[in-house]
Amino acid sequence: MKFYKNTQPIIIHFPGKANYKNENLISFAKNTKIKISEDIPENNRYTIMSPLTKNVLDISPLHNQLVANNIDYVNPAISYEDKWYRNVKPILIYESLKSVTTPYCLIIDGKDSVIVNDLIDIAEILKVYNKKIIYNGTHANLKNESEDDYFNKLNAGAVFGDTEELRKLYGAVVDTINSKIYKIDSEQFYVIRYFIKHSDIVGIDTKGLVFQTGVNNE
Repeated sequence: MKFYKNTQPIIIHFPGKANYKNENLISFAKNTKIKISEDIPENNRYTIMSPLTKNVLDISPLHNQLVANNIDYVNPAISYEDKWYRNVKPILIYESLKSVTTPYCLIIDGKDSVIVNDLIDIAEILKVYNKKIIYNGTHANLKNESEDDYFNKLNAGAVFGDTEELRKLYGAVVDTINSKIYKIDSEQFYVIRYFIKHSDIVGIDTKGLVFQTGVNNE
């Protein structure tokens, strides 16, 4: 799997425009050994979270990978059985964040993401951007790698950050959804609104240090 400019990211996320084969990701996930680094200090520990309904567990690369490597994660959607729509996801994430006790949380779309390196001290990477939260970034042209800050378009599919700040973010997102002011079924829409208002706290992993956008996985 190709990485951007010889970097070593932790998560590869394949967005809607990416050309990838899920069976390839499943195979990669099951056969790639990963672990949580023992060098992460207690005050930088993080919870892994991925909202996946029961009917997609078998086809989730992330779920298969975490199970194969005996790594625990929180699944906010495991008991959700109603009709799925995009705004359900942030609501379920917010409810689960209320119970997270670690200082940080890593939230990943499990249907189209895979871990490619050991889980290290991501909190140190927040200092690179001087932010409390960093989101996965994508680029309008997935094949053009000329810019230094290549992944410059926020993608709500993966995020890492301070747990309390994530509670505030998703709490605000849920409040806006419930207000029905916009009547838009799009997690991305609401997260970007928060990002615009709180860019001093929320950033994008433009350098691909934690998250990178996958183009294909063949």
